Amino acid sequence: RGIAKVVTGGGKTVFAGMCIDAFHSKGGSRVVIIVPTTALRDQWYSIMSSAWGISAEEIAISREEADEDNWSVLLLVINTAREVVPSLKCQPECLLIVDECHRAASEENRKSMTGSWRATLGLSATPERQYDDFFETVLEPSLGQIIIDYDYSQAFKDGVISEFRLTNHKVEFTPEEAERYADFTRKIIREISYLKSEGLPTSERLERLLMMRASVSKNAELRLPVAVALIQSVTPRKIILFHESIDHIEAISLVLQDLGIDCRTYHSKLSSIRARESLSLFVDNSIDVLLTCRALDEGFDLPDIEVGIVASMTKSPRQRIQRLGRILRKVEGKVAEIKTIHTIHED
Repeated sequence: RGIAKVVTGGGKTVFAGMCIDAFHSKGGSRVVIIVPTTALRDQWYSIMSSAWGISAEEIAISREEADEDNWSVLLLVINTAREVVPSLKCQPECLLIVDECHRAASEENRKSMTGSWRATLGLSATPERQYDDFFETVLEPSLGQIIIDYDYSQAFKDGVISEFRLTNHKVEFTPEEAERYADFTRKIIREISYLKSEGLPTSERLERLLMMRASVSKNAELRLPVAVALIQSVTPRKIILFHESIDHIEAISLVLQDLGIDCRTYHSKLSSIRARESLSLFVDNSIDVLLTCRALDEGFDLPDIEVGIVASMTKSPRQRIQRLGRILRKVEGKVAEIKTIHTIHED
């Protein structure tokens, strides 16, 4: 029982494979693996069938295959797992592995861990949750305590992740954005003053005002031309750009295409066919530039990415760590470049 808190690229999947071997050597038979997305499920399937020698016939990946009960590995996306897992009668003989386990703690997703398991393993670069106590109240009771804590500094020292250069690029607000930001700041100050007078720590209004002010910064208009200029400065290298706004990455895509730079977008509003096409073109080097929002924060493994441009992001430590992990996977001789864009009002 335990959670491996390991930086992206630090070997979580390899460690899970070693745990499966150890489980089998102790007489264990079946393994249930839960992942947050279909992309990550497909990645696990590929690793198990090609590198670990587990035949496709032994791996079940759907509700229907799980019901057939002739599998040795049950590999499920969490949306399916929360319906299938509670009724599994074989739990006491199974090893449960939950990848990106911080995602499994929500009210609905925790159903995927229901039951009594012979052994449990959680995997995440960021298992602790920022805005609730579900790590302590859900993940630790379900999976166990953190048994490995391997961070970026240690991985860099050990040569496990790529060397990198980090540069920060500041942008100004337009006059309209500056006024909106200042207006929200005045309202925030007044709300904080009121809360102090009432002896209250926070309020929904304060949280809403902070989010609205942050949105002004995240969507600052001048982030777009700076992002385009940075991409132009590093082409033709393999580049991934992150932004918080789908509309903005689509706008950046149009500008790049006008400049003759072939790129694709990848986000939650694309059809599954178009999303797979964008990813496939990027993976097989048919295009050099992929523009994405949060859809690739987790579980996307492509070590040959050379440049990561963070055009906009939240202040969530988890998101920062996950996005860095997309860029810093080790390749011999690689020195990754990370370029962040932020307004003068951001830390």
